[in-house]
Amino acid sequence: MRARTLLFGAAAATAGATAALAFAIRPWWRSWGVDPTDAAVGFAGDDLVPDATVVETRGVEIDAPPDAVWPWLVQMGYNRAGWYSYDVVDMKGASVDRILPELQQLAVGDPMPNSPDTAFIVRSLDPGKTLVLFADEKTVEEQVAAARARKEAGEAVEETPANLKAAGKMMPAMAGFAASWAFILRPLDEGRRTRLVERFRVRMPAPEGPAAAALAGAFGFGVFAMTRKQMLGIRDRAEAAHIAAGITAEFTGRWDEKAVEAVDASAGNVADVSEATAEVATADGVADVVDATTDRVADVVDATAEQATDVVDATADRVADVVEATAEGAAADVEATAEQATDVVEATAGTVEEAVRSAGKKAPRRSTKP
Repeated sequence: MRARTLLFGAAAATAGATAALAFAIRPWWRSWGVDPTDAAVGFAGDDLVPDATVVETRGVEIDAPPDAVWPWLVQMGYNRAGWYSYDVVDMKGASVDRILPELQQLAVGDPMPNSPDTAFIVRSLDPGKTLVLFADEKTVEEQVAAARARKEAGEAVEETPANLKAAGKMMPAMAGFAASWAFILRPLDEGRRTRLVERFRVRMPAPEGPAAAALAGAFGFGVFAMTRKQMLGIRDRAEAAHIAAGITAEFTGRWDEKAVEAVDASAGNVADVSEATAEVATADGVADVVDATTDRVADVVDATAEQATDVVDATADRVADVVEATAEGAAADVEATAEQATDVVEATAGTVEEAVRSAGKKAPRRSTKP
């Protein structure tokens, strides 16, 4: 009986403290990030929980374009980039402060874990515009059962950290539970800035009793506090990265200008050097041509001299041959002439002798007597 009284007293005290806190901060809680225009607009994911018992729509403006905010959304999750909120409550470790290229691929049906065993499921995705996450009683039951089966099969399964258990972030399978969580990026100032709107629609069983009501109120405020911190975390990271990218682009642009100037100067220098080189090359070319011509003339002269010498030698040889042949011919002619003369002399002598004989026979003899 005493224990029951203490338990009831503790619950009442908790409920009272929570109620007092809620009353004190309610104006700020209900108004922070709220824009009537956002609340009146229908967003993607509203149809997933049409009979929501709680609807929260809040927004924050970010000095960065939507495409600079989007990468921070798609990489969210436990054991991923984190939730950019109070890490001591919903993370093991710290949320990252940079864009992770390996986590930029996200598709409808992919899980976005919020604990080692449970996860939101991507139900709608329009890159640069809309991301809608969803979880309900059936999904949570299936995920918890699958994790239990892996453990029973001896697989290495990460235990849920104590901070997640304490914060109630492991989405217990409650009867009729369903939640949609939409992230909407609305461009501002012709796309130079962004309004990030988060809409949280939840269907939960009505709390029974004052203690349950107080805990439900505390849970609601906890969701608001975590969501606010998350939105500011996304804003701060996106703006810082965008500013850094702008500075980098500015310096890159300046360096590009310097590089262009350097290239132009280098091109001019190259042109000047090329022109000077061409002039030198031309002078060198003329000298080379003169040298080559001189060498060629010398070669021709040498060749001509050699050819002249060969001609002279050949001519001398030919003259010698001709003289020798002429001499031989003359000797032959002389010999032939001598032979012919001999023949003529002999023939003439024979003719004379015959003529003398004939004349002796025909001449009258003179008397020697007186």
